[in-house]
Amino acid sequence: MKIELHRIKIRDVIKNYIDKADQKSLAFTTFCFYLLYTILFFLVEKLDLPAVWHIHSFFDDRIPFSKYAVLPYCFWHVEIPAVLLYELFHADKKEFVRTAFTIWLSMSSALLIFLLIPSEIHLRPETVYGNDIFAVGTRFIYMVDNSKNVCPSLHVTIAILMNKAWLRCMDTKEKKVFFTVLNTIIILSTLFLKQHSLIDVFFGILYCFLIEKLSDHILRKLGFSF
Repeated sequence: MKIELHRIKIRDVIKNYIDKADQKSLAFTTFCFYLLYTILFFLVEKLDLPAVWHIHSFFDDRIPFSKYAVLPYCFWHVEIPAVLLYELFHADKKEFVRTAFTIWLSMSSALLIFLLIPSEIHLRPETVYGNDIFAVGTRFIYMVDNSKNVCPSLHVTIAILMNKAWLRCMDTKEKKVFFTVLNTIIILSTLFLKQHSLIDVFFGILYCFLIEKLSDHILRKLGFSF
């Protein structure tokens, strides 16, 4: 009974905040949550938990490394605020909440997965040659982000979620095709940059659809309809 009451209180707090907050406040909350997730993600990596899942597939060895993949890979960090800013000015509050809530839910639950089921890959090349922006950028990514906590791939999950948000907002076929191609390239970049295994990508796709269904279910409980 106490647990049920506690659950109701949490639900009411979330519902009251979403109901009363305007889109700018929700956008600020989501941005802060993204920063918090980034900090917590690196803290989890610093815990250096022993990996219980060493991920590798036959197909990973057949995918060539490309330093040029660092560009779409990093663009993922730009797309998240870009979607939120676009919806802030061009979408209604219900649509904005739907997008923001999937970000909150996917990032917070992913941290729990990384703590309970630590994973790692060993796909990166030993050396990334060159002093061009692509090589330097790749070496920087490798330096700040180790090869742990890779499954499911949040790059994949959120790229799909952001693409779905774009598709709901775009009014022409050309724009929808553009963003679909863009996010497909972002997903593929995780493989060519050797940041993820094909297995991570597969589970990232499954995780995306799970998050989407769960998010819509929770929001409907909070009084939203889609």
